[in-house]
Amino acid sequence: MDVNPYWNKDFFESTILLLKRAVLWISGYLPTDMLVEDDVAFMALIGVGFSCVFSGVFLVVKRMTLVVNALSHTILLGIVASALILVSRGMSPFSTTGFILAAFLASFITMASTNVLVKIFRVQPEAAIGFMFTTLFAIGVLFSTLFFRNTHLGVEAIFGNLDAVEQNDLLQIFFVAGLNFLWMFLFFGRLRFIHCDGSFAKVMGQKTFWMDATKFFITALTIVGGFQSVGVVIIMAFFTLPILIARLFGPFLKKILIIGCGVTLVSALVSVAIARDILTHYATAVSTGAVSALVLFIAYIVLGLTYFKKAGKLEHS
Repeated sequence: MDVNPYWNKDFFESTILLLKRAVLWISGYLPTDMLVEDDVAFMALIGVGFSCVFSGVFLVVKRMTLVVNALSHTILLGIVASALILVSRGMSPFSTTGFILAAFLASFITMASTNVLVKIFRVQPEAAIGFMFTTLFAIGVLFSTLFFRNTHLGVEAIFGNLDAVEQNDLLQIFFVAGLNFLWMFLFFGRLRFIHCDGSFAKVMGQKTFWMDATKFFITALTIVGGFQSVGVVIIMAFFTLPILIARLFGPFLKKILIIGCGVTLVSALVSVAIARDILTHYATAVSTGAVSALVLFIAYIVLGLTYFKKAGKLEHS
């Protein structure tokens, strides 16, 4: 068995080695089956982070993050339901088919139940989303403990486990990232038009319902694709914080997308290096996903309270 090249490395040594091995892997000089846990965690965080930036930029900018919060919780019910369907047919629940089916079920259940409350019971949309995501999440937790008591589906779906992510899982993660990029590349102008002026878009004949339904599905697929890595709770940080940090640099959407991806890349690098440093010096394994969320939060607070606060004072002086 080969020794992990990150063994006994500190923060700076791990950072340099991560970058070097990532470049080798991208250029094809390092085979995927030669990637070790730290490499896989780094790549997985990048893939999940990029997906969240592309999928969540319009939701965050238009202050619709409650939708992401709802989907991130109701996705557990979709995962359990798809697992039951696939297991009953003798198929693996942790496959690409399972992920797509889970995303479809979660987005459909969330949209349908919320619309029922809004249109039939006359509940405010925000209240309907808040009520349904807690209810559906409770049902998902109940079903996961009833039908998958002897597995880690319930725990890993909620909190994630980057150590359990393998080299083959990177294909699914980057497939979701590529789908998000394609969705944003093809429909960026239309999405911006609909989100900036939804009423005028309807008057002009834009199919806002199908765009919203597709957006829900893409967002749900992104959450499902990242549940094994960071879980359905911590993934909220990846949807919101990189975009909020990017907004500090300006309001332009394309700039937010580029800077958000850059923030995700840096946070993934720093987080894996910190987790390795803690393991080296304190012999304690920590959740890399949780470290990454904390790094993003600290970066946002520091930037907001120091450099950009001073820049705002100078601008208004």
